[in-house]
Amino acid sequence: MGEDEARVLFSIRYGNRNSLSEEDNEAIALILDSLHYIPLAIAGAAAFMTETRTLPSAYWKIFRGSDEQARRLLSQPFCDMQRGADMTESILATYFITFDQIAAQMPRAADLLHLIAFFDRENIPEELLRQGGLEGTDDPIEFRQAIGILLGFRLLRLSTVRRRHFTNFIVWSNCLYKRIYL
Repeated sequence: MGEDEARVLFSIRYGNRNSLSEEDNEAIALILDSLHYIPLAIAGAAAFMTETRTLPSAYWKIFRGSDEQARRLLSQPFCDMQRGADMTESILATYFITFDQIAAQMPRAADLLHLIAFFDRENIPEELLRQGGLEGTDDPIEFRQAIGILLGFRLLRLSTVRRRHFTNFIVWSNCLYKRIYL
């Protein structure tokens, strides 16, 4: 989803943004960027703000307060009315399900995502991932397939300028959490 589409989705879920302050509108842009314009994450953030009557600027302050606070915000259950009123979910729960599906279908992709979690989540050279010591990463076909799955699920982004990979905070923190605590 692009930036403009993300803004429209947020507006639909949150309500009229015309009455918001400039600070709140700036916070919305920062929130959407931090969530990498992922529709489920946007719906969850907007639902939390609406249900708790939290302004976007206050939500942003909480979100960037600490990794733990961001994780807790993203773990909040919300109801997506388009899926049915009885189907509550959280952003993180959905990511765990997605990760488990990837691990079952292509373990190399899951292993690669775990490797990425040990690096800074931004600006990871592709060559570092290829030479990371994971089985199969030296095979260009298997490596491209694993990267393709992660890109397809939007768990990873690729900078075409210098072949650097980026993952968003949600993915990065969940991989670390699963690696450390589960």
